[in-house]
Amino acid sequence: KKKFEKIQLTVNAHYCDEFNKIKPDIIVVYNEQLLLPSTLELFKKSDVKIIFILGDNPLALAPTNIYNLSILFFADLIICPDSSWKLQLEKMGIENIIFDYMFNINDSVSLEYNREEELLFIGRTYRGAWGYKRCLFLNHFNNLNIDIHGTGAHWNFWLDHFPKLKDKTIIHKNRLPLTKFNNLLLSYKIHPVDANPGISSGIHLRIFECLNAGILPLAEHTNDFDVVFRDTPLPTIKDFHECENMAVEYSKNNKERIKIVRDAREHLVENYSPIKVM
Repeated sequence: KKKFEKIQLTVNAHYCDEFNKIKPDIIVVYNEQLLLPSTLELFKKSDVKIIFILGDNPLALAPTNIYNLSILFFADLIICPDSSWKLQLEKMGIENIIFDYMFNINDSVSLEYNREEELLFIGRTYRGAWGYKRCLFLNHFNNLNIDIHGTGAHWNFWLDHFPKLKDKTIIHKNRLPLTKFNNLLLSYKIHPVDANPGISSGIHLRIFECLNAGILPLAEHTNDFDVVFRDTPLPTIKDFHECENMAVEYSKNNKERIKIVRDAREHLVENYSPIKVM
């Protein structure tokens, strides 16, 4: 933290040098990338168009970059994956926001792949309320064959509060390598997905990763499911007490589960492929 301000100045000096060399027509920024308002003010003296693609809630407490919200006022376009974030930003006077997702489906993944295992969860947890909520969600699957691959430092703390999950959890010090992550998704039938508290109405990106791999995401319901999957509904959990029964139902019914995943994948290709969004 002591070095952060110096690092941010160094990064922005590099951005300015590259800007002067390339003289781009369009700049695309994912989240905030340590940008300073003064850097964007300099960019805007030219005819450049600036697009922000939001992945994280810009209204979250204690952001790494304290300017992560103010820099959005320099945007010519903001792509926002959460309708509630969009409404809040518009209330503040930020314009040119569109609600959209962009995801590419890998057509080479067969949905008929032989999946021997039942339930899989991959993810980190947190020390505060977010961590408690995640483990509370997963605890509703503890009577089933679920394998939890937990990353990060806080799993042991919460497993003491949810002891039935201990024998089902493998703790990894670091994030899983991509090959390991992909192979796990190809080996299971269902991946429960809780709504990260940073998401207000949006859809967790794990939903799209699961569909890409052909595994059914069994997700906590948020409002934007009714928008994105309006014509191709995915099963969602509106009450944690539904978790076990829904998991059993879709684990046993292979034909129905595969149909849901296939329809959802086709829907994403037709409506949210990169070429469509761009």
